[in-house]
Amino acid sequence: MSKRIKKPGGQSRRYVGIDLGDRRSRVCVLDEQGDVVSQEWIATTPEALLKRFRKEVEMRVALEVGTHSRWASELLGRCGHDVRVADARQLALITQSDAKSDKRSVKSLGVALSAPLLSAQNCPLLPSALS
Repeated sequence: MSKRIKKPGGQSRRYVGIDLGDRRSRVCVLDEQGDVVSQEWIATTPEALLKRFRKEVEMRVALEVGTHSRWASELLGRCGHDVRVADARQLALITQSDAKSDKRSVKSLGVALSAPLLSAQNCPLLPSALS
């Protein structure tokens, strides 16, 4: 059974897009108005994700489906975050953009969450992320 990690309260809703790479991952955090709060690179390891996200208030997080999305979505969920795993090929906001980059795609994931274009209905956790 998964254990949820508790966090302090009192902050506004945040939306996070994460592009998981093999060695490092791009993270973009947006506020409720869709403005960028922070963008950073972190190592793609459980330790680095825990260090970055375990003490944050609940955030809505979008990950692109890939090699690391299963363990990362589970870990972020145990930290108390609402996690969506998206197939970027099916998200028009990313696929129809002429300017593709990690920086833009993670912001697009965050925007899709805040819109909300990635809801529980149209972007459920993938079966592999649930097992």
